Amino acid sequence: MQETFPADKRYIQSLTSENGIEVILTMLPFLAGRIHSAKASLHDNTYARVHGQWKEWEVVIWDDKVDFRVTITRIYSKHETEEVFGKMWTALWDTIHRVTGVEVKFEFIHGEGLRTVFVDGNKPQANAFGADLVN
Repeated sequence: MQETFPADKRYIQSLTSENGIEVILTMLPFLAGRIHSAKASLHDNTYARVHGQWKEWEVVIWDDKVDFRVTITRIYSKHETEEVFGKMWTALWDTIHRVTGVEVKFEFIHGEGLRTVFVDGNKPQANAFGADLVN
């Protein structure tokens, strides 16, 4: 199991299952840390790499150091409700904080950090992001 891997080598970072909602979050810690120097992140629902009911949510940043887009996280779930997206947003920020030791910051709140967060035209995803920021 992943728990036996050193923390800096783990790919599966979070597995949750409650009330019929499953969320799996994968990331490599050295890539996750790059979000702290990114100006923007893009969160995209994609269905190309999944099987059955599972949906993939890809988190991408533009990395100025390599002048290229970098996928830092993939999150999987079977549903696209506001509740599920809320769990996904919370898992994303909490996991990045846990694996890097640094909270994700937003320029409009902290005066530094991410300037922009792009999301799909998915209302539950956008609503959950707003609710997560308020919390």
